[in-house]
Amino acid sequence: MAGTIKDHLWEILNAVVLEVSNGPAEGLNSRIKMIKVRSRGLRGLPMQSTSSNLYCPA
Repeated sequence: MAGTIKDHLWEILNAVVLEVSNGPAEGLNSRIKMIKVRSRGLRGLPMQSTSSNLYCPA
């Protein structure tokens, strides 16, 4: 664990000092996973991308 902290020390310090969070990115990932689960059985990527555009507009 000490090696991991040492390798990522600057990233950890930046996150603490700048008070940033990866919450929005995790929320978007969660929505995309939900869309993938709901779209099982649909044919191909075009349908999945259409449904992802409906649920996660940019």
